[in-house]
Amino acid sequence: MERKKILLVINPISGTKKNKQSVVDSFEELDPSQFDLKVYWWHKVPDLEGEINQFVEAGGWAVIAGGGDGTVHIIANSIAKTQTHLIILPMGSGDGLARQLGFSKSAKELVHQLNRNLLKPAFMDVGKMGDEYFPNVAGIGFDAHIGHVFANLDKRGLVSYAKAVLSEFRNFEEKEIDFKTGEEQRKVKAFLVSFANGTQWGNDFYIAGEASTDDGLLDVVVMKKPNIFQIPGLARALQKRRPHKLIEVFKTDKIEVQMEGTWPLHMDGEPLGSVDSASFEIIPQGIRLMKP
Repeated sequence: MERKKILLVINPISGTKKNKQSVVDSFEELDPSQFDLKVYWWHKVPDLEGEINQFVEAGGWAVIAGGGDGTVHIIANSIAKTQTHLIILPMGSGDGLARQLGFSKSAKELVHQLNRNLLKPAFMDVGKMGDEYFPNVAGIGFDAHIGHVFANLDKRGLVSYAKAVLSEFRNFEEKEIDFKTGEEQRKVKAFLVSFANGTQWGNDFYIAGEASTDDGLLDVVVMKKPNIFQIPGLARALQKRRPHKLIEVFKTDKIEVQMEGTWPLHMDGEPLGSVDSASFEIIPQGIRLMKP
């Protein structure tokens, strides 16, 4: 039987301080009769993209994303609509998609699952804007602005993220946005808009608690700006998957947005500049998974 080729991609700076080498050491227990493993430590996006593209062209079975949502995002863009599977070993600050899909943070557990053939094949949808895919959540507005701020911080993790939110909240204003879905067009005022394939930003904060990665739809989440007294209740609602009067959610397979001036954009937490208009859509069954 031909061995299955696995590419283990490690981001050495993802998340908080961890011993990434110990993660790699755990894969010494991977069954060599079943799997052909290559470990790749990535530092530059173009280099990682080139490595994965070569792996896919060579008939690679699965890429293991050893990092955070940003690492998953880059890998997804290289394996979407191919025969290569995605496996996630969450090691980031938020790990939103990995949490939803049930991947363990334990490298030893993942090796055990692989050796015992406990991971099962599945498909998941993937969002798309222009030529860029996003497996979890894209957004414009305040969350994207925080993504830009967070990317430049020396310290990662939930505490640093919370500090960035509190320091930037006061001066970030709502914006009027035009939505077009099919024949329907309307205008809303929003503090942020998320286009969700997955349920959460990360750390179990659910921006789209009812979203599904295999329903062929994006959950579009429009959030109004809370006042200072509404923030605790809004945070609890996001953690508990509860509705909130400041949040509106609707589903669509494609949406166009237009706004006056520009707003920051993120995909899967990764800052991607600013836009004044954009189109978002869902690609059904765009990514193959091996999942618990």
